[in-house]
Amino acid sequence: MARVPTLSYDRGTLLLHPPPKGRGWMEYATWDDRVEKFRIPGINYRQVIEALQQDNTDFIDKAKAFASIELDSQLNLEPYPHQAAALMAWKKAGRQGVI
Repeated sequence: MARVPTLSYDRGTLLLHPPPKGRGWMEYATWDDRVEKFRIPGINYRQVIEALQQDNTDFIDKAKAFASIELDSQLNLEPYPHQAAALMAWKKAGRQGVI
């Protein structure tokens, strides 16, 4: 029986082992002889997750160390027009990047 690939976090990078059968994740990975595993820059976390999901690859995500939080402001502030435009662009881009 094949082992399930595991994605883990290591010093700013992601380790993926054993390598999954799909190919979508490969453009982000390089082989690291020191640990004998594929290493992926941490900034590519979202793209790798999406590639694995698109390939219908089962995997264990040990790199995910965050949780969603709800933030409710006590102040009712309207953003400036340039801030509203930046927020809209950020949402259209899939909530990626920095505003």
